[in-house]
Amino acid sequence: MDKKFAVYISEIVSGLDCDEMEKKDLQEELSQHLQLLKQEYMGKGLSEQEAVDTAIRCFGKGNELRKELNHSISPFKKPYLISVKIMFGVYGLVALSALLLLRIVDPLFEFRGFQNLLDSHFLYFNTNFIPLRTISYYFLHTNEFSPSLITYLLLYNIILFVPLGLFVPILFRKKRSLLQVIKTAFICGSIIEILQLILHCGTLDM
Repeated sequence: MDKKFAVYISEIVSGLDCDEMEKKDLQEELSQHLQLLKQEYMGKGLSEQEAVDTAIRCFGKGNELRKELNHSISPFKKPYLISVKIMFGVYGLVALSALLLLRIVDPLFEFRGFQNLLDSHFLYFNTNFIPLRTISYYFLHTNEFSPSLITYLLLYNIILFVPLGLFVPILFRKKRSLLQVIKTAFICGSIIEILQLILHCGTLDM
């Protein structure tokens, strides 16, 4: 296959929302059509290079063809993505509220004078940089923590971040591998922990 044809077909097929087998079939089909057009134009007296350029020009712009093919493959993709983005926005607001905003605002409603406000909010400072130390403490001091409280403390952040692992691969094409999802979750979790430390509205806990 002509190199120009290969680059042109790759431009069309690479961004399609279908599996690799379907992409391969489509590549072969497009290649056959382009080769037939090339032969047709060469039969009309054009040189091989002119025939290739003319075939590509008549076929259409690669990005426009890709959009049309994607629409035919997934006609409901656009409204689906809009719905997912709205849900992601709601999830982000809920997560930030649970992890940051409510913890910042809550002490203000329990105001018992300026000193109490300082003690309960602005001067609250707690960190743990040792992995698993907090979890170990829970299990070593079961007399201080009920099983239900331990379960809540351990699962709260995990459950809160589960939707992130679902939304990221849907909304971001380059982050669909497991490694990318884990990396994104780690970065988001780290940002939340650091903000809790800076804003004194929680604990920075490894």
